[in-house]
Amino acid sequence: MKKISVLLLAAMMLFAFTACDGSTPEAPTMSEEALAEAISSAGDNGTVTLTGNVTATNAIEISKAITLDGAGYTITRDNSGASTGNPNDGSKSVVFVNGANATIKNLTVSGTNPRAAWDAGEFGIMICEGANATLENVTVTKMNAGIQVCSATATVNGTITVTGNVYGGISVDQESGNKTKGKLIISNGAKIVCADEKVPAIWLESTAKADIVGADGFTSFDRKNDQVYYLAEGQSKDNFFDAKIGDTYYFTLDEAIANATSGDTVILLRDASGKGIGSKDQGIYDQSRGRLIIDFNGHTYTMTDPAVGSTGTETQAMHWGTGLGSVTMKNGKFQVAEEAEGVKMAMQNYIDFTAEDMIFDFSNIPVGRYAGSLYGDYNGLEIPMFNNNKAGVMKLNKCTVIMPAESTKGISAGGKSVTLTDSTIDGYICLEPECSVTLKNTGAKDVVAYFDGDTVTSTVEEDGSTTYKCVDASVTPVASAN
Repeated sequence: MKKISVLLLAAMMLFAFTACDGSTPEAPTMSEEALAEAISSAGDNGTVTLTGNVTATNAIEISKAITLDGAGYTITRDNSGASTGNPNDGSKSVVFVNGANATIKNLTVSGTNPRAAWDAGEFGIMICEGANATLENVTVTKMNAGIQVCSATATVNGTITVTGNVYGGISVDQESGNKTKGKLIISNGAKIVCADEKVPAIWLESTAKADIVGADGFTSFDRKNDQVYYLAEGQSKDNFFDAKIGDTYYFTLDEAIANATSGDTVILLRDASGKGIGSKDQGIYDQSRGRLIIDFNGHTYTMTDPAVGSTGTETQAMHWGTGLGSVTMKNGKFQVAEEAEGVKMAMQNYIDFTAEDMIFDFSNIPVGRYAGSLYGDYNGLEIPMFNNNKAGVMKLNKCTVIMPAESTKGISAGGKSVTLTDSTIDGYICLEPECSVTLKNTGAKDVVAYFDGDTVTSTVEEDGSTTYKCVDASVTPVASAN
């Protein structure tokens, strides 16, 4: 039998030790100083190859025409080094390509940024000052933004992965005072990967400041302030807008409502906030257009500012004005923010109004009295969800309505009638004279008269529901024939 060589025996013993111990060899490392020295010593068009993972305390600057080959390793910045605070000098980046025709390939760049706040200049790779750089098979993560191309040109090849950056993948921009536009060239076959749902894979700060070539296969759209967003494969446009009608997207819910036509369904695409919503007399929805459906799609809309209402009485979270048509709100939550100003009333409605599977949270509306101010005879501790429709019905099905605990007036029938089915009213239901409310499988604190002195009667219907009606105390009853 042949003798086993010493080297082979040693290798077998190391394997056996590793397998039994369960440990794995640590990845090789390269010091920040060694990398900086290698870049400094490299000649034009030379190549610097990483020999291990690098932890950098300061930006790794490349200001000459070289190739930085990461060889599959990672440069991580720990942010312990100094930063000038100037967003244009690269001091907060990990790799700073400063005016050079450099190539970066086979490299992962990582920050340690846990913050959602914008830290000016915190890019993984920053390409500036007229550079003409090439990126190939590069990954950038855990930065404010992955890559910035600012008053420079960058060409991308292979696969560029920019997932896990707070504000997005690749920013293309123009430095203030610099006449050179930023330019991103996506080579044929290059792939941009961004698995984040709510930030763009690429964005141009504006078309006046930046250009992009080779993005024909990307979903793109204009944002506010002249920005243009480009989405990678798998990213959905739904995550970047508040609402849509069909295939048309809108930045805000009230903007979508304003553009709705008869029979349209406005779909809320994400939790959103904004002004009160309502009809055309608020400059929002033209009620003569007919039926409108607002599908909250499982999301929450938070009313902030401003309130809506008839001219001079803009005090409502919702206002559906006179005219033909109907509104249905379904499948979500409408709430008023604690910081919303000037809101005295939850809703004023003059049309056929239906709500299905909705939560209405009005608990943050300050409780006050209308008497002596805007609404004359109305009194009590308010926050009503008014129905003032004299010709139609307000219907709530499988809904929850939350009023402030101090409120003595809640859902108010001042029009024809209100029907509540399978719902929970955390507050009072109040009736004006000659008005009615029908409750089926619905609980409330009580059903009371809106005006002092009026009385409420109740009748149990054949289907088990209860109908309440209000009798005006000032009307003398007609004498009975008996």
